[in-house]
Amino acid sequence: MFEVLGVPLSAKATVDAVTTDVTETRPLERRVDTVLRIGPSDGEDSLLAIESQSGRVAGKEASWAYYVAYLQAKWLDGAARVSAGGRA
Repeated sequence: MFEVLGVPLSAKATVDAVTTDVTETRPLERRVDTVLRIGPSDGEDSLLAIESQSGRVAGKEASWAYYVAYLQAKWLDGAARVSAGGRA
């Protein structure tokens, strides 16, 4: 069944349907330190999100996925880019 999606599953894999509602159930504040919108004269706008950290933070990758999706949906059309990167 999942071969059509290109998702390899073992014969003993389990699959459960879960809710499709991605609404936050509690207030949740998410911020980066700086967001810059860059509008080059020869191309499409992009955003640069910056968050300083004093060291590696476990699970931070999930936060960046959220930041990028949110910023792209709020500030850019589907063709523009959001750059998320940094050093830990």
